[in-house]
Amino acid sequence: MIRLLSAFLLIAVLALLAGCGNLNRVPRYNVDSNLMPEQFKRFATYDEQDFINRFRAEAYKQRTGEIEEPLTADQRDVLDRHGMPEYIRLRFKAESNELVDQWAFWDRGVTCQFVQGQLVYEGELSEMDRYLIKHGYPQKATYSAPVTGMRRDFFYYTGIFQTPRHQVTFTNERLISEFRY
Repeated sequence: MIRLLSAFLLIAVLALLAGCGNLNRVPRYNVDSNLMPEQFKRFATYDEQDFINRFRAEAYKQRTGEIEEPLTADQRDVLDRHGMPEYIRLRFKAESNELVDQWAFWDRGVTCQFVQGQLVYEGELSEMDRYLIKHGYPQKATYSAPVTGMRRDFFYYTGIFQTPRHQVTFTNERLISEFRY
């Protein structure tokens, strides 16, 4: 009986090590009507500052020097086309269960996301990204994504002793309202 349990435990551990529990696997893509892969923007699983997921409010770091080597071909291509990014987002876990690196080109209004160095999204630097660059992660964040395809994000920033400071609402990453208390 002990040998059987040991064998099951060994199989479970090997399965996890083989990639069943691998968080950062090959990037996922949406498929269009012609069965061609298309890029989509990844959103963080936790967009808030707390004591479990992240201790710091800072979402992006301003780039001060060169980007760490080694760079992949996709990353080098982005650097050739856009130059050095002004801000680099701290690696985050996406809702699609991928670890995402994100570069923000503030002056150009462009953002690029990479999974394992592979370019998975290149598009407009949204108002929500700009807000995260300026203000950092909120203390509380919620979102809703009904079937209509409109994603609505709510950021709640609080002051000392959790007193409300302001609330920000985004719809499809566009700033809709900012209410200061």
